[in-house]
Amino acid sequence: MAIVGWSSFRIIPSTTLSIFWLILLQDVSKTRAAGVIKFKLIEFECDGTLSDGNCCSSGHNESKCICEVYVYVCLGVGSGLYKSHRDCALIHHTSPIIAHNKLLNAYAVDIPFDVRWPLKNVSSTVEMRQWSNKAVIIRSERFIHLSPLANENVTIKEIDSSRKIVYEMQIECAEFYYGPQCARFCQPNIGNIHFYCSSSGERLCKKGWTGKNCDDPICVKGCGNGFCIAPDTCRCRRGWQGKLCDQCRMLEGCKHGYCVRANECICEKNWGGTFCDRDLDYCYHNSPCQNGGKCSSGGFQNYYYCNCTIGFTGRNCEVEVDPCTQIDCGQFGKCLLVNKEERRVECACDAEHYGTHCEYTVNEIDIVEKRVAHSPTVSGCKLSENDYIPNGFSWTTIDCRQCICSKGLISCTETRCEPRDCLRNDPSTGAAVTCPEHQHCASINDGDCLKEPCVFPRGQCLSWAHINKEPSTIVCYQRMLDGKRNTFGCASMIIEFDMDKLATGTAVEDVCHHLLLDITTGNMHNIGFDCSRRDETSVEVEIVSLKFTSDVTIAKDFLKSRIRDRITASAILNAALRVGDYDANEQIIWERRTLKGATSIERENIDWINTKHMLT
Repeated sequence: MAIVGWSSFRIIPSTTLSIFWLILLQDVSKTRAAGVIKFKLIEFECDGTLSDGNCCSSGHNESKCICEVYVYVCLGVGSGLYKSHRDCALIHHTSPIIAHNKLLNAYAVDIPFDVRWPLKNVSSTVEMRQWSNKAVIIRSERFIHLSPLANENVTIKEIDSSRKIVYEMQIECAEFYYGPQCARFCQPNIGNIHFYCSSSGERLCKKGWTGKNCDDPICVKGCGNGFCIAPDTCRCRRGWQGKLCDQCRMLEGCKHGYCVRANECICEKNWGGTFCDRDLDYCYHNSPCQNGGKCSSGGFQNYYYCNCTIGFTGRNCEVEVDPCTQIDCGQFGKCLLVNKEERRVECACDAEHYGTHCEYTVNEIDIVEKRVAHSPTVSGCKLSENDYIPNGFSWTTIDCRQCICSKGLISCTETRCEPRDCLRNDPSTGAAVTCPEHQHCASINDGDCLKEPCVFPRGQCLSWAHINKEPSTIVCYQRMLDGKRNTFGCASMIIEFDMDKLATGTAVEDVCHHLLLDITTGNMHNIGFDCSRRDETSVEVEIVSLKFTSDVTIAKDFLKSRIRDRITASAILNAALRVGDYDANEQIIWERRTLKGATSIERENIDWINTKHMLT
């Protein structure tokens, strides 16, 4: 009775292997191969004798020679010479007893190999042996070509006078092994693997994955502010949100603002502060004034003023009164109710006086010209169609005049500084520009133009101390080179400008001049400025004490706050985006809140005088 034996060999890595071990296994597979030789013994028959003619069962008392046969298979890498046969470098296999003198049932077995299969012919040795003494009954030796790509059997038949053997062999790569040498390893079902194998063992990435190991997800187009964690899945970096990470996230705590970049808080109209939680215009967000009264905040935080219609008074215009009690016609006029329904009144003056309040005489022309006259209201000064300021309010203009609203009229002191070009006439009036007392017109012949085109020469009204500031500037530059940038008497800062808002024709020297004008309004004197271009949009400012008696860091903080909060009357300084300072490591620290998009309502003070006094 024939005994049929089956065996197989498979490499099945554990699904719990880490990616590290997977890569290690794949690297090892580049020098190893795996497959099986499918051997099938189809036919065997003998007369009971060995190849040397002796009886298989010699020494026994049987009347007939009976063999107990097993098959031995050996494949090697012989060179074609007989001596190279049976090196068994590739495989060798020994079966159990499968037949006696004749094979009754075919014997098939898968013989594994774990070497890189050669491309050339291999030596094949198949022997039918006697079990008891391993003596050869019949031997078949051939050079054959086995290729896993051929997918066909190689059949061999050996016959001599009393013996016969017929067998076939076929080579197959084991699972996950591919190629003509079964040397290409491809196993896609281990861990988080995102590829599959082609018929030739090539690693093909699944949809949405790329890279050598198919472990790089393909990001959604536009995932510029994040990184891809899976196909079409973008994990945003801090400060960004949305499917494509293209929506900025506002600064945490931002109340009434929006963002353009990550962690910004750009305030909406009439809101200010780091978190846009400061109400800069109470009137914009509230309606406290009653009976047709108009609300005005004057640009102050947490402040409002109701400009009541005739016939009403009170903080919120809630008290009804006689209209004539709200207008002062003085001793030369009398109040008349012109329109009862509209509660409109006016002063009827005598023949020698005129004016809304009968306050001017016919020969008082000189007095009128010394005042900046606006249409007076009941309890304040009218600046424009909708803006009023209360009586008693005072401020300083860009040309350093002190102004006050009193009894509905604005009065100002003489000019103490001059923002206009003193080498040319005023373009609006054609009149010559005259420097204030104790100031001289300094000519700038060759300046540094910040926004083209610039016209040179141009003149600036300066005191002799400011004209001759070079000795103080040299001292400060030496201190800066010694690592003492911000010391008593010397300081520096950087101003970055919004070039779209900066007036055409502005020079770097104009920035210095307007800083000087602005600091003069704060009654700070003997302080000079030296400006130089830092890049296309920013200017570096050196602040010096002209007599080294002033702590200029106070002046620097004063200017930074006025630029940051937009409470300067200078159009040039109001075009600043942000203002910065140097730290101990010479790194720039910018103010946290950017000024881009801010409006004049954000000012904590405002220049109520006519815009003709602002140098553009």
